[in-house]
Amino acid sequence: MERQRQLNPDGTARANARCTVLLALALAGLGELGTTRAARAADNNEPPAVSQILPAPGATVRSLKRIEILFTEVVLGIDAADLLINGQPATGLLFAGPGHFLFDFPQPATGAVQIAWAPAHGITDEAAPPNPFAGGSWTCTLDPNALLGSLRISEFLAQNQNSIRDEDGDASDWIEIHNYGALIESLEGWSLTDDAASPQKWRFPAGVQLPRDGRLVVFASGKDRSTNVTRLHTNFRLSASGEYLALLDPLGHVASEFSPVYPPQATDVSYGRDATDPNLLLFFPFPTPGAPNTGPAGQGRAPPVEVSRDSGIFPVGERLTVTLASGSATALIYFSLGTNLPNPAATRYTGPIPITNSTILRARAFQPGLLPGPIVTRTYLAADAKALQFSSDLPIMVLHNFGQGPVLVTKEDQGVVMQTFEPGHGRSSLTNAPSLAERGVFHVRGSSTAVTSTLGKSAFFLELQDEAGADKNVPLLGLPEESDWVLY
Repeated sequence: MERQRQLNPDGTARANARCTVLLALALAGLGELGTTRAARAADNNEPPAVSQILPAPGATVRSLKRIEILFTEVVLGIDAADLLINGQPATGLLFAGPGHFLFDFPQPATGAVQIAWAPAHGITDEAAPPNPFAGGSWTCTLDPNALLGSLRISEFLAQNQNSIRDEDGDASDWIEIHNYGALIESLEGWSLTDDAASPQKWRFPAGVQLPRDGRLVVFASGKDRSTNVTRLHTNFRLSASGEYLALLDPLGHVASEFSPVYPPQATDVSYGRDATDPNLLLFFPFPTPGAPNTGPAGQGRAPPVEVSRDSGIFPVGERLTVTLASGSATALIYFSLGTNLPNPAATRYTGPIPITNSTILRARAFQPGLLPGPIVTRTYLAADAKALQFSSDLPIMVLHNFGQGPVLVTKEDQGVVMQTFEPGHGRSSLTNAPSLAERGVFHVRGSSTAVTSTLGKSAFFLELQDEAGADKNVPLLGLPEESDWVLY
């Protein structure tokens, strides 16, 4: 390809080379199907057959412009006119893979639709001599107003920490599908997606069925597993900040969706449909994967607490005054102050809070009829004048363990707050607002470098955590997002 590109700098040869490579891959792929060319040729008494049709024979559909056919083996001699819809040949044929074809045609009239293979279709397998395809016919019903299927997304958890775990022991996100109809429903060909522009992002495999009032849990882990129908994993994960989520039927019709996006989610609080009124969407503090949505629920969350002063460093001896507010007149605010970790019990907020030393402030709003609002944390660190006078053209990181003792002589996790200060106008200084203020745990890392304080410096393991103690990915000092760091 490189030589061709040099001979034809106008790009023509590059395009030809790409076509050649794709053709070679396609030809190689034919020999990688479960049975080889030689094996198929030897088994020359088995004619090709259809293994899957979408939509399925006998199905009622709201739209019918494409039929998907999957054969049991590679077939030859197939053409768009080989499939007849109400006696008229299909107008388009797409090759989706060995033995896999998509027939396109104008939508027929509403009602029963007769579908049949043309009597003189000429479809055979690759055997010598070739075995002809037997053909056949079936029907579907086209009803644009039909209520299709009885499947919906009944519950999901987008920030799992202590709910069910997958077969790897991971606390993966999950989605629950519920069959609310009276019949057994097949999920073959259905799909889940978190992207409205990619409706068939992850498709259910064959063999997945839900009985009446049955529930199926699919892990939204990004692991993309479909071989074990009892342990399914999508190829995407759920966003705790809110995104689109939908279940679609085999023809791409939306059967259940959260649109345009579901609301921001909290750790171990699921979101879904009320058991008695599925049109009512609620938060569930006690998730019930695989079971009806029961227990206390809320239609939303109380608003976040507004804190008058952001995290930062202030001079020793100075007195800070911090006020808290909520966007709701009926919400009650509770807060806690800690000079050591963990924080003490919460106190109801009634007025300005004086702060005179290094402190962690955590606050949350509570409102009748709603789930508690998100926890808001601020860290205020007192430093002497010498530290406040220091500046550097490099970033500065401050780690504070709030009096938990020397960190150099232990490898046990200690709670820690971290603030980083990046150069602004060429210099970084503790008197500036921190670029990042987070909380987590840390300990000394290493063996020979971890035991004695005579070395002066140690390497640290640092894990940043969210308000629930789960890993929190952050872009530390311009590096890609991650929760676990080594300070070397």
